[in-house]
This record gives sequence, structure tokens and C-alpha cells, in this order.
Amino acid sequence: MGAFNFALLVFGIMAVNNVSAFHEICAGCPIKHDPSKFSMDKLSRALATANVNDEATKIISVTTQVVSGVKYTVVYESSSGKTCTATWQEMEGPIGVRISCETKKSFDGLDGSSKFVGALLKAHQMQKRSLSVSDLSPHTIELLRKHLGYLMDDRTNSMYTQEVVSMNITHVERYGHGYQVDADAVLAFTSCTKDTTTSSNDKKCELTQNRQKCSVTMTMVQPQGGRKWYQLNQFHCTPL
Repeated sequence: MGAFNFALLVFGIMAVNNVSAFHEICAGCPIKHDPSKFSMDKLSRALATANVNDEATKIISVTTQVVSGVKYTVVYESSSGKTCTATWQEMEGPIGVRISCETKKSFDGLDGSSKFVGALLKAHQMQKRSLSVSDLSPHTIELLRKHLGYLMDDRTNSMYTQEVVSMNITHVERYGHGYQVDADAVLAFTSCTKDTTTSSNDKKCELTQNRQKCSVTMTMVQPQGGRKWYQLNQFHCTPL
């Protein structure tokens, strides 16, 4: 055997050994798959075992892992517009199904709004003037009260939503097309989790006795002809 052929043989043996070693090291490593080729029926069967009513409409990514069966991790878009992740182990059927979804924000003014609100307040800094609380309309006060609960949900780590039980506005400043207010509020945690979507047919979220008193500064801005934006500037809460 020539030196060149012998070198090729040695290289081939080393390559095979390296591939075998790689597979041994990566036994159980996650493997990504083409989501367009993954069976929606398989995902639907897994969701059915977890009693999920919010069905999947689009598969975004699929990862499998061999661990005493095949472990699936599927990211999908639900019929309510949320991005969810389903994980389960497939043996004779799906077992240990776990679902987690991003909270769907049903209110204006969080996604990317901080810089937007900040820019508007800076632009209107020269127009700032103090107002009496009585200058706020009941509708504006109700909007601030409602959105304070949403904003606190986004800033706290609790899995449960909050509702404002009472709110006392102590100071108001007008900034062009918006308001900045200081307020003392009592918020109650509800029986609904943040990933729960509610409709008129669903059971209403019940207030719990787990409550906190908060001092907050928040901003509401509505550019002329645009939608309202809300921002929680600062808050300090103590349990009741």
C-alpha cells in the first residue's frame, strides 16, 4: 500500500472515530427540526392532554431531545395571538405536558413606549404646568386607575394579575398632550394568572386579600390624533 493510500486510510479511521465520539458526547443533545414539517396533530394531542382550549395555529420552532423517550419542545402561536412553548415526553403517548405562554398585553403603551413617552415629555418640558386634581375628567381618572393595574402587572414578578381597589391622586402636571400624576393606590392580587385570557363568557377574576399599598408616579400621553401611551415612572409598595 502506497504512503498516500495509507494516509487516506488512517484519516478515514480517525474521522469515523471522531464522529462516533461526537455522537456519544451528544447523546441527549437537543436537535432542531424544520417547523413546517412537524405534525400539527402531534402538538394538538399534547395540548389536549393538558386541557388547553387555546389551540395552536402556527408552529414556530421544534426541538427534540432523547431522554428515556423523546422530549419535544415546540414553540407555537395560539389562536388568541400569544406565543407559547409546549414541552412533553413522547413514549406511548405524550406525558408530562407543560405549557407556558407570553402574557398578551391588551392595553396601549408598554411595548417600546418608554423611550417614546420620554421623548414626548422632553419635547413638552417647557409647557409643563401644575393642575388641580379636579381638572382631570372622571374618564381620565378611570383610565389612569385601570392602566395602573396593567402597568404593575408588567413590573412585578407575581404570576397573578392585580386590580386597583382605590386610587387617590395627590399631584398632577400637564405636559402638552399628556399628564404626569402622583398617586397613592391600593392594589389587590386576583385569582387570575397573567397568562389567562378572559372573555365575557369566562369566570370573572376574583379579588384576593393579598393586597399592597403603593405610591406611584405615572404618565399618560396622547399625541394629537394618536393613541394613548402609559408609563409607570416609579413606584414603592408595602404589603397590607
